[in-house]
Amino acid sequence: MRGLLALDLMTKARPIQPLRIAAATGDTVGESLMVEAPAVPEPKQASRPPAGMLTLLEALSASAGSEGLQLLLQRVSSQANLRWSALIDERGDCVAQVGVTEDQLEALDSARLSVIWVDQQVGWLLLPLDAAASARSRAIPQLLGLALSLEQAQRQERARAERYRLIAQVSALISTGIDLDMLLERAADAVHERLGYANVDIPLIDPQRPEELVVRIRGGSYKQQIKGEDRIPIAQGIMGAAARTGHTQRVDNVALDPRYVCPPGVTPAVAELAVPIVHRSEVLGVLNVEGDRAFDQNDVITLEIVAEHLATAILNARLHRRARQAAVIAERQRLARELHDNVTQILASINLIAQSLAGGWQRDPAEGLKRTDRLQELVRQALVEMRALLRELSPSSQHRGQSKKSQNLVARAQLRREGLASTLERLIRLTTPEGMHTRMDFSGYEPQSVEIEEVLLRVCQEALSKAVQHARARRISVSARVGNHHVEMVIADDGCGIDPAAQHGLGLMSMRDRAVELGGVVQILPGSPKGTRVLLKLPTSVA
Repeated sequence: MRGLLALDLMTKARPIQPLRIAAATGDTVGESLMVEAPAVPEPKQASRPPAGMLTLLEALSASAGSEGLQLLLQRVSSQANLRWSALIDERGDCVAQVGVTEDQLEALDSARLSVIWVDQQVGWLLLPLDAAASARSRAIPQLLGLALSLEQAQRQERARAERYRLIAQVSALISTGIDLDMLLERAADAVHERLGYANVDIPLIDPQRPEELVVRIRGGSYKQQIKGEDRIPIAQGIMGAAARTGHTQRVDNVALDPRYVCPPGVTPAVAELAVPIVHRSEVLGVLNVEGDRAFDQNDVITLEIVAEHLATAILNARLHRRARQAAVIAERQRLARELHDNVTQILASINLIAQSLAGGWQRDPAEGLKRTDRLQELVRQALVEMRALLRELSPSSQHRGQSKKSQNLVARAQLRREGLASTLERLIRLTTPEGMHTRMDFSGYEPQSVEIEEVLLRVCQEALSKAVQHARARRISVSARVGNHHVEMVIADDGCGIDPAAQHGLGLMSMRDRAVELGGVVQILPGSPKGTRVLLKLPTSVA
C-alpha cells in the first residue's frame, strides 16, 4: 500500500516526501503511520489535482467522528454522481449514509467495495450496482479507509478514556463508606453508562448458601425489566460457571453456548462476559455484562480491574458489619457489667437489710429506724444509678458526648468529690450488715486517676458482696498501697470461701475484665487461716 495516496491523486506533482498521519495501530493512539510514495522525475511544470479531488481532501481534513464521515461521504457521492451510498465500519455498523436509510439498505441490490487502509480492511462502501466507475477507483476507497481509520482511532481513544473514568469512579465509590448494595448499584450504573453494555448484573454468593448466587443489583435495561431478587445455582449458566471456576467466562455468541440462560420476558443478548469477583481464593460474586456484539480483550481487562475493586468493597463491608456486631456485643456486655456492679449489688444489699428489718424493730425501735434509714439511702442510690444507665441507653446520649466508660455514673462523681477511701467507707457502711467487723488501711495509698479508682471501687464492691452474701463472713479488711509503678488492693474475709462453680460467674468475670482493661490482674486466693483474699494489681499509668 506504499504510495497509494499519491498514486491516483497527484501523478504529475513534485516528488512526495514521507507523510506522517496521526492514527492508531493496535492499542496505541498517536503513533505515526509512514505513508510514502515513490519519487517521480520532477516535471518542468507541476499540475494541481482535480478540483473535485481537492474538495474530497478538504472534507477528509475536516472529518472528525460521525459528522465528519457523513460530510465526507456526501462529497464522495456528489463527485461520483451516486444516487445513494453507505459506509460500513469494521464492526458492521453503518456509520454514514446518503440518499438511503439504514433500514432500506438490506432490501437494496448493492455493490460492496472493500475499504482498506495499511493492508487492513477497515470497512465497506455500499453503492448501487450501476454506480459510476469513478466511485470504484482506488482513490475513493483509500480515502474512506483513511477516514475510517482516523475515526476508529478516535473511538478507541474515547473508549479507553471511558474505561479509565469507570475504574476511577468505582475506586472513588469504595472510599465513600456508603451501604454495600447502594455502592454496587452505582457501580452497575457506571459500567452501563461508561462502557455502553446493554445489561449489567452483579450477583453475590450467599454466605449461608454458597451454592447460590443472589441477584439484587442490576444495571442497563435489566434494571427496568427485572425487579426483585433472583437466586441462581452456581451449577447453571455462564455466571454460575464464573462463580464455580473462579475464571472469567467470555462468550461472544451466546446462541452457540448451551450454558446461556435468558431471563424470562427479555430479548436474548448476543454476547456475555462474566468476571468473578475474587478475594484471594474466595469467590464473592460475579460482575456480568451482556451486549449486542462480541467483546474484546480490553473489555475483559477493564472488567477484571473493576471486579478487583468490587472485591475490596465487599470485603470492607463484611469487616464493617463484623465490627458493628462486635461493638454491639461489647456494649451489651458493658451494660450487663454496669447493671451487675452498680444496681444489682445495691439491690442485694437492700434485700439483706429488708430481711433483717422486722427483727431489728422487734429488738429495738431505734435499731429498726437506723436500718430503715440505710434502706432508704440504698434505694435512692439505686434509683440514681438506674437513671444514669438509662441515660447511656438513650440514643440522644451519643450527641451529648457520653463515654463508653460510664462517665455519667454516680460512682465517678463520688470519687471525684470524696476520693476513694471515703467512697469505700460509705459503701462498706451501707452494704455490710450490722455486727460485721470491717477494717480499712489506706496508709500506703496515693490518689490515682478516676479510671483507676473506679476499677478499685468496683472490684472492692464485688468482693464485699461475695463475702457478705455467699461466704457468710464476719470480718472483712480492705487495704490499698502504691509502689513500683503499681497500685495494689487486697480484700480479705474470714468466710467459707468461694464456691469453685462461681469462679466463672458474672461477678468474678466483671472483676477480671475491669482489671484487664487497664492492664492489670485480679487473683482469687485462699485466706489464712480461712476465707478468701482478692488481690487486685493495676499499673499507675494508664494509656
